[in-house]
Amino acid sequence: MLTMSSKGLAGLEKDGYVVLRRAAGSGSMGLVPDSANPKSPFADVRVRQAAQYAIDTGAIVKAIFFGEAEAANQYSYKGYWGYNPSVVGYPYNPTKARQLLAEAGYPNGFKTKILFLTSPDNDQLCTAVQGYLKAIGIDAELDLMQTARVNNIVYGDKWEGLLYGIMSSNPDVLVPLTQLYSGGSRNYTQMLVPDDYAKAIQKAIAAPDFETKQKYTQEVMKLMVDKYCLRIELYCASVFGAHQKYLHNHGFYGTPDTSLWTPEDAWLEH
Repeated sequence: MLTMSSKGLAGLEKDGYVVLRRAAGSGSMGLVPDSANPKSPFADVRVRQAAQYAIDTGAIVKAIFFGEAEAANQYSYKGYWGYNPSVVGYPYNPTKARQLLAEAGYPNGFKTKILFLTSPDNDQLCTAVQGYLKAIGIDAELDLMQTARVNNIVYGDKWEGLLYGIMSSNPDVLVPLTQLYSGGSRNYTQMLVPDDYAKAIQKAIAAPDFETKQKYTQEVMKLMVDKYCLRIELYCASVFGAHQKYLHNHGFYGTPDTSLWTPEDAWLEH
């Protein structure tokens, strides 16, 4: 059993391997603006919306992930129970982005930063985002971080600009929403947490049944994106594996928690 990047999947399938694809966790990868900082341009929702309109997420998925990822328009991925199909989002529209910047008082743009954990994929991704933002006047310096600094920021330190937000591997989207994106002066402290958004998360947590939980989780998606644009959504990650055709019942990638497998049931075909 091999864990793969997206680049080599077509070749493996051509060579006769069984390729497994699975959405990772329950959320998307994206950028978290310092929207709770009143001195930041991103305190204005129009600026956050402009940044989202400026980025062609479909092109990024195709170029960097070889089409083996999903361009995101909300924190949940398509097919997940928390995904809200009524979310409109911000499809690629640089003209609209420039208009919103001008309305917000930044006709000539501004300077900011993109902070992210350095890795080959992240470096490519954030360089692409930098280019898209530059095209509408937002001059973003790339600030490459190591794990320790990322953890410090996620769990309380302040930042300026756009922080590349982590995706939880937890299959229940309410866990990362509660732990990371609901305020309480603990995680992502520079992200705005409006009252109605926070209340929707709490209602989903306290829901007496799954139908109610789904209703409020989908309401969270709508508020997070269409009303407040709290994150700049980029893509929903997938994980991949490959195995020989003679391996059966291994259990790998059967759930969003891709660390699970069933060695007690696995068998080899002779």
